[in-house]
Amino acid sequence: MRHTGIFSAAALNALERECDAGEKVAQAKCKIARAGVARMRSINDLARSNFRDALELLRGQGETELEADCLSGLAEIARMQDENEKARGLYEQARDLYRRANYPAGMAWCDRRLASL
Repeated sequence: MRHTGIFSAAALNALERECDAGEKVAQAKCKIARAGVARMRSINDLARSNFRDALELLRGQGETELEADCLSGLAEIARMQDENEKARGLYEQARDLYRRANYPAGMAWCDRRLASL
């Protein structure tokens, strides 16, 4: 759905059911994927909710890069809705987590977005 533009409510609902199964990190990855689809479809409330749910599942799991991905996704939504101060804070948090995870591409993405605000 993200790459073709073809939307399927049934597929999105099936993905939601699957997100509730498995261990915490697997659930979080599923919710991140669902958030990505929702964000690409401009269903921002659903995307925001899934990023936040994933973030909660990831806390204390040692998945710093995935936590940063959630924050970056939330920042993107804020940026798209002209909530620049909120976006700035989220990008900065994400950049710090990417730094801890030693993920330069994530840090660079955040720096690029921060420069555009």
